[in-house]
Amino acid sequence: MRDRAGRREVFLNSLPGYPGNLEAQGGGTYWLAFASPRLPPEKLMPYPFLRNPIWRLGPLVRPAPVHRGMLMQFDGQANILRTLQDPDGRLGVTTGGKSAGGRLNVMTLGSPWFARLPLAP
Repeated sequence: MRDRAGRREVFLNSLPGYPGNLEAQGGGTYWLAFASPRLPPEKLMPYPFLRNPIWRLGPLVRPAPVHRGMLMQFDGQANILRTLQDPDGRLGVTTGGKSAGGRLNVMTLGSPWFARLPLAP
């Protein structure tokens, strides 16, 4: 194996949302939280002549985050092991996940609580 220290490389790409916190879980697995799923206006990114005027108009036309809790578990080889989603938005903006005792503790932005979900092995 070559030494890759100090070099950048893509580990996970084409993610389904905007990544938040990454939590190591032990055993070589990780949970990655997503603040929001990808939004349709992202399709304008390759077209600056459309994108720039829209962003200059300000927050009235900029898309707001979609409140849908999303977490992805993957291993050190970038294999996705499972994804969890809350399409009803009860969790809001998901910021992190940490497993302990067979449960996943899900942290959210702006909530005075966290969710605790059972995890199947």
